[in-house]
Amino acid sequence: MKFDTDQIFHGSYPPEAAKWCNENDAHIKIIGDHIYQICANKEPTIEEKQLAYAYELFDNAREAVILECSWRVERANEQIKLGITPVDDLMTLLTYRQYLRDYPESSETWYENEPLDLETWMKNKKETN
Repeated sequence: MKFDTDQIFHGSYPPEAAKWCNENDAHIKIIGDHIYQICANKEPTIEEKQLAYAYELFDNAREAVILECSWRVERANEQIKLGITPVDDLMTLLTYRQYLRDYPESSETWYENEPLDLETWMKNKKETN
């Protein structure tokens, strides 16, 4: 069967239609009671593309900081196991790493401001306690 955008199916649509949609930047939309239509996916606006790019850049930077913090967590764990006083406080590092992971949920515009670096975060934490 041949498929095309704006094609309508009554009752149900064949699984091949869904496969065609996935391969042709389209989707199947419910337009009525057991009535379906193949629709082309909308091209994202410039603003949507810019926002997606900002999210990606910011998230990559956040992930790099999480990796750096994870290295410090691993070092502290190893130092504790070896009976050495760790250079960094393990609980502080774990709490900071969780702060980084939770940062995107901190506000709707989280990507507009970078999360605090470890030293600033620790300073602010001391000031609020």
